[in-house]
Amino acid sequence: CGYSPKELLISGSYDMNDLKLDIQLAYGRTGIKEEGTLFFFTEGVLRKDDFLRYINDMLSSGDIADLYSAEEKEALLAQMRTAAKTAGVPETQPDLVYNFFLQRVKNNLHLALCFSPGNKLRERASKFPAIVNCTVIDWFQPWPKEALRKVAAEGLSVVEMPNEQVRQAVINFMQEPFEQVNKASADVLFTDRRYIYTTPKSVLELIKLFKNMLEKKKQDLINAKKTYEDGVERLKSTEEDASKLSEEVKTTSVIVEEKRKTAEVNAVQVEATKKIVEESSAKANEEAKKCAEKQTMVTEKQTKVSADLEAAKPMVEAAEKAVNSLNTKLFQTVKGWRSTPPAKAFAIGRCVLNLLYDPNDPDQEKGGPKLTWPAFLKKMENPQKIKDDLISLIKKIQDNTVPARNFKESRLIIDGEALDEDNVTKTSTDILPLFKWITNILQYYEVIVTVEPKRIALREANEQLKEANDKKIAVDAQVAQLQEQLNALQAEFKKVMDAKIEAETQAAVYARKLDIATRLIKALGSESERWSSSIITCATKIEVILGDVLLASSFVSYCGPFNKKYRELIMKDLFTKYVETNGIPKSPDFKHIEILTDDATKALWINQGLPDDPFSKENGAILENSERWALMIDPQIQGNKWIRKKEESHNLQILRLSAMGEPREAKKIMQKFEVAIESGTSIMIENMEEEVNAVIMPIIAKNYIVKGKNKILPLGDKQLNYNDNFRLILMTKLSNPHFPPEIQAETTMINFAVTEEGLEDQLLAHVVRKERPDLANTREQLVQQQNEFTIKLKELERILLYKLTTTSKEALFESTELVDSLEKSKILSEDISKKSVAAKEMALQIEETSEKYRPVAARGALIFFVMTELSRVHTFYMFSLAAFINVVNRALDKVQVELRAQKGVAKKGDSEEADEKAASLKTVSYTHLRAHETSLHLVCRLLLEKKK
Repeated sequence: CGYSPKELLISGSYDMNDLKLDIQLAYGRTGIKEEGTLFFFTEGVLRKDDFLRYINDMLSSGDIADLYSAEEKEALLAQMRTAAKTAGVPETQPDLVYNFFLQRVKNNLHLALCFSPGNKLRERASKFPAIVNCTVIDWFQPWPKEALRKVAAEGLSVVEMPNEQVRQAVINFMQEPFEQVNKASADVLFTDRRYIYTTPKSVLELIKLFKNMLEKKKQDLINAKKTYEDGVERLKSTEEDASKLSEEVKTTSVIVEEKRKTAEVNAVQVEATKKIVEESSAKANEEAKKCAEKQTMVTEKQTKVSADLEAAKPMVEAAEKAVNSLNTKLFQTVKGWRSTPPAKAFAIGRCVLNLLYDPNDPDQEKGGPKLTWPAFLKKMENPQKIKDDLISLIKKIQDNTVPARNFKESRLIIDGEALDEDNVTKTSTDILPLFKWITNILQYYEVIVTVEPKRIALREANEQLKEANDKKIAVDAQVAQLQEQLNALQAEFKKVMDAKIEAETQAAVYARKLDIATRLIKALGSESERWSSSIITCATKIEVILGDVLLASSFVSYCGPFNKKYRELIMKDLFTKYVETNGIPKSPDFKHIEILTDDATKALWINQGLPDDPFSKENGAILENSERWALMIDPQIQGNKWIRKKEESHNLQILRLSAMGEPREAKKIMQKFEVAIESGTSIMIENMEEEVNAVIMPIIAKNYIVKGKNKILPLGDKQLNYNDNFRLILMTKLSNPHFPPEIQAETTMINFAVTEEGLEDQLLAHVVRKERPDLANTREQLVQQQNEFTIKLKELERILLYKLTTTSKEALFESTELVDSLEKSKILSEDISKKSVAAKEMALQIEETSEKYRPVAARGALIFFVMTELSRVHTFYMFSLAAFINVVNRALDKVQVELRAQKGVAKKGDSEEADEKAASLKTVSYTHLRAHETSLHLVCRLLLEKKK
């Protein structure tokens, strides 16, 4: 009809006022805005029958008496007056305007009620007749076969099948179990008065579960097969590599030996050359030491000579100054004394002639100069030349080319004539500079004569130093040549040694790799055969996984509410027979429990408190594999104890919906739900009644909305981020509850009620614990040990395969830690296997002894189930398992007292074993009797007088 649907979103505190507000909103939308609206009511949202009062009024007339207060009604009429006037309704008459409003509501508001048939609907219809009288009843009949088949065909269109024949068989299978399970449910209702509903949603859930489980199991098998193949391939390649490494080790050993010999020869050569170089270096060092000493001596002499020459430097400067002060007047004065010079001037002239005398000059006379005044005047003819000669005399003195007689004769003249500056000045001031030159030259010469030996010694020392340096250079050159030879030999030796070390390193690497490979083969070689067998097993399972998963998923979807008898009937006579008849591939020895779980997981469940019987293990498998939340029928609270332990690590919270009646408690409960949903923790609702509060129905039904990568769960007026780790378990202690179809459709109902076989095993353990506590304790320890062994072996195999297949070949042959870890894991695995065999043998012995008490346990289980059958007579006769265990305990206590009284004093010696056997036989027979008596006494006390 194109109307907008509107469904109530109720919260924990939703009441009549909230319903009234929702109806007001719907009336406003349809009456004022004229928007077509479909108001949708399900049975779940009707938390109270009082809600139906408003719905009854809506259906009958649309006028709800106390829907609006006076102020709200006046505001409504004010909004409607314009529309009423337009429609021709007098706006001044409130009743007519309100009727006009109600008429528009009737035209635009449709109500849809969704109720389950039954006594409750009958009672409600009698109280609120408009539910039937003012509605059009649309009774939804069961889906026809063709509809189910089309849904199945559409859902399975993406699933890969071997061929079309198998595909059609699987599609038909989806409708066949639906009808067969409905018939089995009818039989259960007739025999056990238990209501089990199978709705079309069960088919949809089966298709979903089948697809998901098939994809997961098939992928797991493919991955497992690949892992085993990789493991076997890695072991084979390791064996091949070990063979190659063995050859490489041999080859490398030969190379290493050759390199070692070459290195030894080179070492001898290097050592000999090194010795020569060291000797030469010692000589060079000695020469260097001598050179250093001579260098020190020369330096000292050089310093002294330099000091003496530095002292004569002022004399040279004075002489040069005197020469530079010779002027024209001097030469004129000298020329003026052409014939008769003064005695002092003539003495000075003779000194000049002596000082400038050069025996090697051919123009001068041999044996000395002619000491005459004309000769002096001739010298003085050229002023510049005489100056140059006077100046150059200093250089000649330094070069030691002036005869010593020149200075000796000059000194005799000066001393003989008693020349000094005063009497020379008195003679003529013009010739004073020349006299100063003579005196300074003489003094300079005297200094030079004193320094000359030192200069000779310095010259000799320099020559010796040069010889020493030359010798040192020659020695250094020889050492350098030898060092170069040594360097070449050392470089060659290093090259040979590097090659030797490289070969040794390579040999060590090969040896280490060979050792690791050998250890790896030794540690895991025995696994190759087992893994090869596992590959074949996985390949075989992949071929038949379709039928196995089909049967297993059908078991999870349909068999949870049934007891052991009906489960076997449904699986063997209905499901399995159909699969075999229609050629759907399945395992010859198919067991649904092996598809749904493994030994390690079952062992873990048992350690967590799940009863160790096939029926309980099936229940655990259903709970773990179901796509829907589990609804546990658990009158003996066995499943409850298991869940508490199992979900302990997931921060399990225990809630009871009985407190939802109080608003404050309801708010706390909803807050816990919100936290658990968003944080991904677990919640168990225990002690549920047959009706489920509509507030939590969105949680039970998993009504989340996918937005991008997030899942949003509308809960009341909140939008919660749904965490995939969140888990919800529903549990009721009612032994035979009647949950409505909508609850059973949204959950997987699991019958955790104890079976006769399971109770027999529990009573056997209880009797053994009473009579033989030593055996009971040992058995419990062995069971726990075996379970731990099973889990540990599975984990060790996973670790071995993971490390072996994920580690690269290079890393595998390089890491001794990895091989050590693998060896330890293998040793631990073998140790566990040995201990497991020994534990199984001991368990068999304990089991054999315990089986002697089997008749007592069997009789006790029989008595309990006979007692529970009394509930068929009247629901008053209800017996709990805990109460019956107390009955068994009292019977055992009486038996022990009687046996002790009969036995008297315990005997010793050879008859002890016989006495023990006799005591066991008596215990069995006496317990039979006392269990009967005690149970009969309990039942008789509870029977109504008219039933006795």
